[in-house]
Amino acid sequence: MRENWTYKKLGEVATFKRGLTYSGKDEVSFSENVVLRSNNIDLATNALNLDELKYISSDICIPEDKKLKADSIFMCMSNGSKQHLGKVAFIEHDMPYAFGGFMGLIIPQKEKIYPKYLYFYFCSPQFKDVLSSIGNGANINNILS
Repeated sequence: MRENWTYKKLGEVATFKRGLTYSGKDEVSFSENVVLRSNNIDLATNALNLDELKYISSDICIPEDKKLKADSIFMCMSNGSKQHLGKVAFIEHDMPYAFGGFMGLIIPQKEKIYPKYLYFYFCSPQFKDVLSSIGNGANINNILS
């Protein structure tokens, strides 16, 4: 079966957005501006977990390209723990949440690839093997430099 497959680079079938950066002084106890981080992806289930939210000041205008979009893949791009690097959650529908600077959003081009297919690849042992060979940093492991 594999002989009929066409191999593509990720950039040919999807776009990538890095998350929102903000400083500690922007954090507040509650606001409408919610920022999701690595802890918002469950490592065991690859599901979104909204138990622990981070809020930033309502004075900050969050660009639309820093919010979770339907049929996209929310991924941990940088983390002190290599175990959490590359963990993913599939975003079923648009959400008003921003994603933090150590996170990324992969937006598949639906005319080129099925979004869930790409998501399942990122959940696969093959992808985990690729991750184990990259991502080294002095203190923070990174997928992209």
